[in-house]
Amino acid sequence: MRLPLVLLLAFVFALVLFAIQGAIWALRSRAVAREQDLRRRITAPAETLSAEEERQIQERIKKRVQGQGSALLNWIDDLNQQAGRPTTPQAVLWQSLGLAVAGVVVMMLLSPGPLAVLGVVPGILPVVLLSSRADKRSRLISAQLPDALDIVGRSLQAGYGLSEALRVAVEESQVPIAVEFGRVYEEHNLGRDFKDCLQNLVLRNPRNFDLRIFVASVLLQRESGGNLVEIVQSIAGTIRARFTFEAKVRALTSESRLSAIILGSLPIFVALIVAFMQPTYLGVLFTNPLGRVLFIFAVVLYLAGVVVMRALQRVDV
Repeated sequence: MRLPLVLLLAFVFALVLFAIQGAIWALRSRAVAREQDLRRRITAPAETLSAEEERQIQERIKKRVQGQGSALLNWIDDLNQQAGRPTTPQAVLWQSLGLAVAGVVVMMLLSPGPLAVLGVVPGILPVVLLSSRADKRSRLISAQLPDALDIVGRSLQAGYGLSEALRVAVEESQVPIAVEFGRVYEEHNLGRDFKDCLQNLVLRNPRNFDLRIFVASVLLQRESGGNLVEIVQSIAGTIRARFTFEAKVRALTSESRLSAIILGSLPIFVALIVAFMQPTYLGVLFTNPLGRVLFIFAVVLYLAGVVVMRALQRVDV
């Protein structure tokens, strides 16, 4: 009994350590975001990126050009960039490895045997959270884009060029759209072709369809001509109309989403109550071979049900 107790204490210590480190990283990222926003508002747009961030971006570009790094590290690096996190792919991999090892240790304590391999599942949590943050940042960019495009349109009407209009939008907008437009302005100001700068904007944000429409419209206007002010204002109006429609859809589907949440949490809630009232009642699911098979089968059916409920309540807009 002494060895499992030591392993359990080690796992609790590692879990607390990871939680403290995560809280420190979260507070640090918020402080960095506030500092960048303040610097952007009181200094020139060329200083929207710190020297350290600019160095990391240049290293990423250099490695990609030279073909260095594995596909996995490059993919995680892209997720970091899309999520706006100033961390490295190696740090994400170490977090995943630590959670996987801790999960295997816990599974070995609860149910020694082949099922202990399922303990590696928590190792995907850092990547899942990173992908979720990237989606959240992409949605925030889409939400801020109409106001930024209105600023660009008014600046174009005042006689500014598109690059200078983006600079004005950087000064008046908030993070993260200000950071993305600021990078376009900085790259063009340093001599890169404006078409390449806009294409890099899309490559940095592959999840955002609104930016893709904006860039495609601007590039098409530069080749075939047209009223750029009307194009920009039309894109802003279209994005606002889509957000209004999405809000109506969420209001109409709120009942089904609440039902899905209740149905999805009910099995877990009942299992916790049974385990609390009769701790030995569910033990057969982990000690008996047939019970383990039934438990895995039940988990697979539960996950399939969650996927089906999410598909039923999703409306493409």
